[in-house]
Amino acid sequence: MKIRVGIDIERIARFESLIASKNRGIVKKIFTPAELRYCLPRANAAAHLAARFAAKEAFMKVCRQMGGGQVSFRQIEISRRRDGAPMISCPCLPGTQVTVSLSHERECAVAVVVIYKL
Repeated sequence: MKIRVGIDIERIARFESLIASKNRGIVKKIFTPAELRYCLPRANAAAHLAARFAAKEAFMKVCRQMGGGQVSFRQIEISRRRDGAPMISCPCLPGTQVTVSLSHERECAVAVVVIYKL
């Protein structure tokens, strides 16, 4: 079994600027419609977006290590299981199990991704 770990940290202020921007094109290039429906109505939308972006970056790092090739941000979707835990969906690494942990505080958001290939 192969195990790979990716981690990323992002400044929440960066995403506050993207949300406030009149041109939200970059946000729509990074996040799926489902991610935006979940994050944007929340009072701390920028923190939720930053955490999801960190998860996507961490996943991409691991994906490259495991030979998954190029993957776009919108091919990776961060959603929630019924129990509320975050999960990642992406077709780039078939035959793998992916776990993700997200966290944020006032200034930064962080994500850790662990991929197991059986």
